[in-house]
Amino acid sequence: MTNHESELETEFFLTGARTYLDVQDALEEFEGQVTSRCSTVVKNRFQEIDDACGGGFWEINDLKDNIQSDGSSATRKRLGKQLPSGRRCSLYLSLELARAKEGVACRSLVHLRRDNSEIASDLWNRAALRDNNRIYFERPLAEDQIPDFDKHLNEAVSDFIAFVEKAGGLAKYFPPRA
Repeated sequence: MTNHESELETEFFLTGARTYLDVQDALEEFEGQVTSRCSTVVKNRFQEIDDACGGGFWEINDLKDNIQSDGSSATRKRLGKQLPSGRRCSLYLSLELARAKEGVACRSLVHLRRDNSEIASDLWNRAALRDNNRIYFERPLAEDQIPDFDKHLNEAVSDFIAFVEKAGGLAKYFPPRA
């Protein structure tokens, strides 16, 4: 290795280290802003959510940050809040970001997750957007709508509430754990 290559390598690592730390700080700030706005949505709508589910279904003090990656080669990240229940299900409210050919694909997302696919099968059969363990209520966003994702998240919460009310609440599908 020549001196010149060594100097270039040294500069690369010094610049890389500074850039890495700057990007990490920016990521943490972005995640914090998103989870804070999701928290505001949950807190503002909590009573409506809980009443629709059957009252006493959720505890606002159990609200926690939730940051998920899908782990596949395509970058997909969900940033938001989780509201766990002692009834074998959790409610997630988040901003989902993914890479797309044209830039970024986004959606404000509320999803109900059950612990296993044998619970609440009747409820799952009623849902339009679902997989084995999740029911989805989403609002796809254009890139220029990302700053207002929380307004769209509120709309997804309204869809969740309407679905749960039409189903007669969640308590009959998810009895308390014994």
